[in-house]
Amino acid sequence: MKKVKYSFAVQVLIIVLVFLTACTEIKESTSKSLLTPAITRLDETESENTVEQSKSEITDTKSKSNSKDTSRESNENGHGGAVIRPQKYRSAFYSVPASFISLVNRNEFNEWFNTIDNTSSAEEMVMKQFVLHFNISRKDFDKANFKMAETIRDYFSEKPCLNPKDFANQEDDEIYNADIVYTFDDEIINTYYLSPDYPYTYEDEFDEAVEAGKYTPQTEEWIDVDQMEADIIAKYGSAD
Repeated sequence: MKKVKYSFAVQVLIIVLVFLTACTEIKESTSKSLLTPAITRLDETESENTVEQSKSEITDTKSKSNSKDTSRESNENGHGGAVIRPQKYRSAFYSVPASFISLVNRNEFNEWFNTIDNTSSAEEMVMKQFVLHFNISRKDFDKANFKMAETIRDYFSEKPCLNPKDFANQEDDEIYNADIVYTFDDEIINTYYLSPDYPYTYEDEFDEAVEAGKYTPQTEEWIDVDQMEADIIAKYGSAD
């Protein structure tokens, strides 16, 4: 009789253990199911933060690429801005933008560019040398100049100009004066591209001064990109 009671007790114990084990598994399963959405939301939040960070980096990068290096001496002047002591010549004097480089073989361009003086001490315009070395026609030059103007307007949301006079960073919006470049006369070119003493460095300083009535804009040669395109089409048949 004792043997039967013992077997019955063992069976009850086994049933209790099975029941407790099942409860534990249900509890763990429930915890995991409750935790999963939280993990998913966390992942989604991190993903959104990553996207926002990428947007910020892209914006910052674009802002930096559109900012001119203005390591220049400055003094207070009557306009409330600064007298800028820039390079001797404006930026266009020392550079060959992408729309012009695309006219020639890139490797050949790089090889040539490394053989000339393209530093701030240069006294011969880099663009003039480029045109002569690669025999760039006036037609191709004008079309590349238009592409440059189009990029300034459409990508940087600025207005292209010639001969900037208001703030140092305005040189970023200057396209080439083909009539000057194609004289191939160093005296004419160098005189035209001399840097002025800009009253301001950045556009926001300039805008604030104009709005406050402290400064009258001096830059006069603004480029109507649509009209420039129309003129090129009329002259060459297309702007491409």
